[in-house]
Amino acid sequence: MTSSDLSSIDRWTECAPGTLSQLSRQIRYEHRKQAVLQIAAPVTLALLMGFGVWSLRSQMAPTEFKPGGIACNEVQAQMQSLMQGKLDADSRKAIETHLAACERCQQLWKSMQNKTANDTTDANAADTYAADSQNSTASLVAASLSFANLSESSISHRPEIRLLVN
Repeated sequence: MTSSDLSSIDRWTECAPGTLSQLSRQIRYEHRKQAVLQIAAPVTLALLMGFGVWSLRSQMAPTEFKPGGIACNEVQAQMQSLMQGKLDADSRKAIETHLAACERCQQLWKSMQNKTANDTTDANAADTYAADSQNSTASLVAASLSFANLSESSISHRPEIRLLVN
């Protein structure tokens, strides 16, 4: 060190008490502020972009599928009436147009038709079984009577057979 350097050091004056601690606090505050801004700026930008994409997507959301001018839930609610023939011509035409274009409703319609066909077949089978069982009972009684060569006069004399026939 030279003497000129020492003379400049002598010109320094002492700081007032608390000046250095205040300066240190101010520097720490600036560092924290800068760190928060470095994190907060990208996070805020990402949130704003996400919100923008979400709002655009919700505005451009596809509308409900309505071929024939009628929505799927309306078609499904009226399928039973269509099957029973209770719909007017315009409603029937709209539903048929919808069914021609909508695969999901077509599948539901076919399953309803199959179920109705199965129910009808089951009902016919039950009627046929009931008629067959009545015919079978009558046939068994007639066969029993003819096998035993019993006439009505002989039945009236034998109480155990009369109970079976009556």
